[in-house]
Amino acid sequence: MSEQLFVNIINEKLTGDSQRNALDFIAFCTANEIRLAFDTKDNNGGDFGDIGYIWIDGEKPQRPYVIFFNYHDFGGEDSVDNDLKESVWANVNKCTRCHDGWETCGGGGNVTFFGKTFENTCNSPLAFTNPDTNDLENIKRLLLIAK
Repeated sequence: MSEQLFVNIINEKLTGDSQRNALDFIAFCTANEIRLAFDTKDNNGGDFGDIGYIWIDGEKPQRPYVIFFNYHDFGGEDSVDNDLKESVWANVNKCTRCHDGWETCGGGGNVTFFGKTFENTCNSPLAFTNPDTNDLENIKRLLLIAK
């Protein structure tokens, strides 16, 4: 779907810094030809290629939007600086058995990011909840690595 559909949902559901950062993320994806596909089933988000997806739910103040990564092969520990490593490590998404059928979703496994192994991760092993400006810059760097 188009960038405009994401923009409309973000403008409708988010405010303040969350809205500005989410719009910046969508603009970055568009400018860097990272495909955005809106999930029309629930109108709360969509994916960016095979790399991950964005979930928008402005009704949950502690979690107004989340950028998830399904992709996790970003290279070895010497391939990036400490700021990116620490940002990734701080946003590892643990398996919480969040839905029926969790046994078959692929969650609960181990994933290594930049030389550090994490156990019991979700099948979307990174989740940046309401990312601040620094996290958003690191998300953009991850997308360019994965692209």
